[in-house]
Amino acid sequence: MAVKLDTVKDFLEVGKAFENISSQLDQCTVEDFGFCTVCNKITHYQGDYGPEGCSKHCFECHNTFSTEKYLPSKLDYDKYFGSLDRLPQELEEISKKLHELRSRDHQQKIFCALLTRKLQEKLNEREKIQLEINDLYRIVLIG
Repeated sequence: MAVKLDTVKDFLEVGKAFENISSQLDQCTVEDFGFCTVCNKITHYQGDYGPEGCSKHCFECHNTFSTEKYLPSKLDYDKYFGSLDRLPQELEEISKKLHELRSRDHQQKIFCALLTRKLQEKLNEREKIQLEINDLYRIVLIG
């Protein structure tokens, strides 16, 4: 399951996990990939796992695959392959590609792209705040 990268603290924790070679891959996974039987290809998904059941949401076809108890849907949880060991033998090439997408190196590339995007957002916020401060100073200087 992918770690959430909502806050600066989240980015710092995952960054430290990447620096630590002995950290587990699940500490560094920022995007989950699996095989969607509806799309018939590898897609990005979000998993939701709880005591009542599980679901996986495919970001390509926007379908949700779930266990019946958890979130009744038309699509069975087992029709989205998020686990490499559950892939049928005939999907060996897909298994290799999924393994590559889930690798530490690939996840680090995704992390760097997300980090760059977050940094740009924070810089834009800072610029907006600085403009507001400047406007407030102008009001103070007028009065």
